[in-house]
Amino acid sequence: MAISKEKRIAFLQQRLLFKGLEENDIGKVADRLDELDVPANTHLLTHGDRGRTFYIIYRGKVRVWRKEHNEEIELAILESGDEFGEEALLFNRPRSASVTALDDCQLFTMDLKDFNWMLRTYPDIKLNIQSIAESHQQARRLRFEWLNPGEVVYLITRRHLADLFFDAARPLAMLVVALFFLLLTSIPGLTTLSFIISFGLIGIGVLWIIYEVIYLSYFVYYCFYPVRIKKPI
Repeated sequence: MAISKEKRIAFLQQRLLFKGLEENDIGKVADRLDELDVPANTHLLTHGDRGRTFYIIYRGKVRVWRKEHNEEIELAILESGDEFGEEALLFNRPRSASVTALDDCQLFTMDLKDFNWMLRTYPDIKLNIQSIAESHQQARRLRFEWLNPGEVVYLITRRHLADLFFDAARPLAMLVVALFFLLLTSIPGLTTLSFIISFGLIGIGVLWIIYEVIYLSYFVYYCFYPVRIKKPI
């Protein structure tokens, strides 16, 4: 059954890919989408083929996999609202994985010509789709061991290095305040109170610095790409 334009627009408005677009602009994108109904077990993409189609899942689930050393490696299970096939079109290279339908699926598709039109016309979509594609690449490279079964990394964001320096500056500022209270011990009547406050702040500051050092090690290990969103399947 054909999907009405109203339903197409409502569906696309909920997608991260089209975040920030006006309804009228989403409608123009919706007009360029084709519909594709595929039965379960249909092979949609083959690793290494040239890509000419972009897909958005409207209904159903697909399996993303790749064969390595004669063994099938499952990369992700994608469901309604997820897109695939963008990397080959965006970076002009062969498909990075194979995709097979797990259920009877209803898909939106867009050919290469309309895909390039969309990126030229709406720079925000281009930025969003680049972020998603690069996140998929990073997730495959890093292979996060803490992911639970049925979870897939959907978006990874780069954290600015300045954030790290601001985090490290706070415990150092606490130590400076502690030194200030130590200086107050020279004032009669404030000696005991100043000692208690200063040593308390020193203890908190030292523990805070230790925490920041541990966090820095984690921060550097993941190449400034901490995961911000993981989408359950």
